[in-house]
This record gives sequence, C-alpha cells and structure tokens, in this order.
Amino acid sequence: MAYNYGLYAGTTHKVTSSGSSAASSTAFDDATIFVRVVASAAGHIIFASSPTATTSNIYLPAGQIEVFKVAPGDKVAFIGSGDLYATEMS
Repeated sequence: MAYNYGLYAGTTHKVTSSGSSAASSTAFDDATIFVRVVASAAGHIIFASSPTATTSNIYLPAGQIEVFKVAPGDKVAFIGSGDLYATEMS
C-alpha cells in the first residue's frame, strides 16, 4: 500500500532492543509533528518525553508501517527483538 502524507521526511532514529529490555531514541526535533515507524521484528512502542516501553504498550507487528502524531521533544521507546526505525515528519 502506498502512502502520501505530503510531509517532509527528516531524521531517522534507529532504536535497537535486546528483546528483554526497552531502548529509546533521542528527542525528536521541535518541528516534528508526526513520526513514521517500522520495526524489523514485532515489538511494543510508546511515545513520551521519558518513555519506557513494556508489553502493555502499542503493539507493532514486524514490517508494518505506522504514523503517529507526537509532541515536541518526545522520544520513542521500543521493546522487541530487533530494530525500530522512527522517521521524523514535518
């Protein structure tokens, strides 16, 4: 499925989780409105200024592209057995 959001793609953050512990990105730029995420393996994500992902958070299947609205300075945390790629969109 093709997506056309009409947004500028900015910095991509790579977040690697060992599977049993959460990892988080650096803070998103203040101009970032949305974040496009995709993971190499299924896992769970959460957005906040100081996030810690748990298995109770948003489930993200492997290879599934999702777009989320975020607040200035938010970060994304990921727990799973792979890499999460979060691209800032503005």
